[in-house]
This record gives sequence, C-alpha cells and structure tokens, in this order.
Amino acid sequence: MSHPQLIEKNGLRILCIAEIRGNLSLLNTLADEYNASIIIHTGSFGFFDNDSISKIHESYLRHIIAFCPLLDEEIVNKVSELSKIDINNNNNNNEDYQDYDELDLKKLLQNVKISELMDFINGVKILKIPVYTIYGMVEDSTVIDKFKMGIYSIPNLFILDEISTFR
Repeated sequence: MSHPQLIEKNGLRILCIAEIRGNLSLLNTLADEYNASIIIHTGSFGFFDNDSISKIHESYLRHIIAFCPLLDEEIVNKVSELSKIDINNNNNNNEDYQDYDELDLKKLLQNVKISELMDFINGVKILKIPVYTIYGMVEDSTVIDKFKMGIYSIPNLFILDEISTFR
C-alpha cells in the first residue's frame, strides 16, 4: 500500500491511497485512523472473485501473489519456487531444463484467497465510508464487468472509469 495522504477541504476529510491489493478491510481501518469522510483509491484495488485465479495468465498471477498482503510468506515462497528452473545436469540441452507450468501454479493456488472482495459483495463485511476507486492494470476484467453490469455491487463502493462519474 502507498503512504496515505489526507486532504481536508470544507470540513470534508478525503483520504487518498493506492494499492491495497485485495486487503479491503484495510479501508475501514484507515478510515477510522484518519477519521476520513471518504476514500479515494487509485489502482491495484483487488478486483478478484472466486474464479479469478483460474482465468488469470500465469505471469500476472505471479505478480499478484508476490505482492498480495493477504497471503502468508509460505505460499508466496512456494509460488516463487515454482518459478525456478530445475537444472538436471550441466548439459545445455533444452530437455535438461524443466520449467514448471501454469497448471502447477493454479493447482497450488486452488483454495487461496487473493482478495476480500467476495466478503464485501456477500455482505459479510461492509465499507464504513464511501470509497471511490479506479481499477488497476492487473485486475480481473470479468469481475470489473460484473460491477458494470450490476451483477456485483458493494454499498459505498464507487468505480471511476471512462463512463462513470460521481459528484
């Protein structure tokens, strides 16, 4: 997460942050800590649902896992180990290198939670104050589309994009 910045204007306390990376509960913690009226979040929000891991390309998935604040070090290290090339001997033949594939990675992550988003969608958790966010480059676009189509919604969450503005 980036360093939070607080802007005060006409009695409104606007907390600006970025890169919560699926740790949506942190929004409520920061809202309390800064006594914020609203939060503006700028990217790497954590728009992932229960099906996201199976759809995300391996290179993006590795990046998400490496920086996910919800994961313990053990799972991050296991993913890192999968990315290493195993050299069976000193020859330079291609068959001597075994590169782990995407199926191994996705199998390892089968029951891993990379975002709290579904807890908020299902009403298990709530956002205490309005949060305005954009989506980042490494998000699940099908999840974002579900918000745009009204399939997913979270009270107090507003997604800023090319078609949505809020006053």
